Amino acid sequence: METRKFRKARAAICGDFAGSAAHQADRAEPAEFCPPNAPQRKLIQLNSILQRTVHLRSYDFISHGIQVIEHLDESLPSGGDSHQLQQVFLNILNNAYDAVRETARPPH
Repeated sequence: METRKFRKARAAICGDFAGSAAHQADRAEPAEFCPPNAPQRKLIQLNSILQRTVHLRSYDFISHGIQVIEHLDESLPSGGDSHQLQQVFLNILNNAYDAVRETARPPH
């Protein structure tokens, strides 16, 4: 039986970027919610994928006073699999979020 949290997280991770990052706050892996897609290399807007991925995590960053500064380069390569690249960006953002939160904690 799907819970409301499960449905919201699945919608956010599978491409419904209209919701806030709170929908995936439990940081579940997208593979848990979406069937895997065969990689599809095609022309993509790399900056758009990165901006949507930052948006997914924006609630957590904002609510903890973490500012994400974007310096995007329009001349970046534009070929790849958008789903795989989004997962890579999401992993990088999750690691950055954890690192910033860890350094902000007082030592034990």
